Amino acid sequence: MNFKKIIVTLLIIALVISQSLFAFADTVLVPSKVLAYHKPNVTLLFNDEEMGFTDVNGVFVYPIIYGGTTYIPVRGVSELMGERVEWEAKNQIVFIGKTISQPFKGSISDPVIKEPAPSSARPGESVINVYLKPDVKIMYDFDMQEFKDVNGKTVYPIIYNGTTYLPIRAIAGLMNADITWDSNTQTVSVSKEIKPEKNISENVTLITDLFNQAVDLYNHSTNKISLLQSTADKKVLGDLATSLSSDYTLAKANTSLGREMAKKAFNDKEKDAYTKLMDFLELAEYYTLVLENISYMASNGQDYSMYADTFLTFAMESSKKMDVAREAIQAL
Repeated sequence: MNFKKIIVTLLIIALVISQSLFAFADTVLVPSKVLAYHKPNVTLLFNDEEMGFTDVNGVFVYPIIYGGTTYIPVRGVSELMGERVEWEAKNQIVFIGKTISQPFKGSISDPVIKEPAPSSARPGESVINVYLKPDVKIMYDFDMQEFKDVNGKTVYPIIYNGTTYLPIRAIAGLMNADITWDSNTQTVSVSKEIKPEKNISENVTLITDLFNQAVDLYNHSTNKISLLQSTADKKVLGDLATSLSSDYTLAKANTSLGREMAKKAFNDKEKDAYTKLMDFLELAEYYTLVLENISYMASNGQDYSMYADTFLTFAMESSKKMDVAREAIQAL
């Protein structure tokens, strides 16, 4: 098998996305043009604070109601959830959380509360044409999602003016948040308990900081591999190999820092998190070494297909160990 094709599809294969892409293969779902309600007068509250949404150009966009379900734009989903959102056009997939370009979970941020448009500046309610898109798939952390309304009926994404909209009730479910609808005031309220900040010990800070540092490096190194399938320029590939050598040096340094931390007096939970961190750090070091070797072989015009199985195995195992370490660290 051509190794460059493995590079192109690695993230999908390694993270078992490919098994989910055909989840609905037996169901014939056809996109259709339907009527919906454009609802600038609908208020969306997050923990009692009103949110406004804008498109990439800073223009205000508003909720849409179709079939009794309230939808918000995918950009608003990203802001509300504090998660990355990415569109993959070829397979018609909206990725939330883990994405193709950033396949490893980042930190979840607090919702971005934007000032809503003044009531006087909002257009009136109107009937609009939207496209119901049952062929658009939604993946959250690489798990395929099937959204339901309050009555348990499957609901699908819609597209309006080139923007994908998702059902707010389903998004609240992904956030483990409560949602209510007040028909009298036309208000959607999303409520989620925000845990107060706790005092963090020095050990927890050290473990967390090293983990975040290693994840950033890992993502940075992995993203460079896309150059292998986009260019045959030997200078570009040589620069890539040099940069991955630097990444490997940093990965080794992270592992060394982790080993130094073994001298710390950990409690049981800290020890568990530390052990899982080291599992990730050590594998990340080997993974980066494989990337370095591949890049040098590519820059010299050599066949590097011999690394295909090793690369795929390390990609899959690294993702697993990263998630296991993250879960243990978040529990501290």
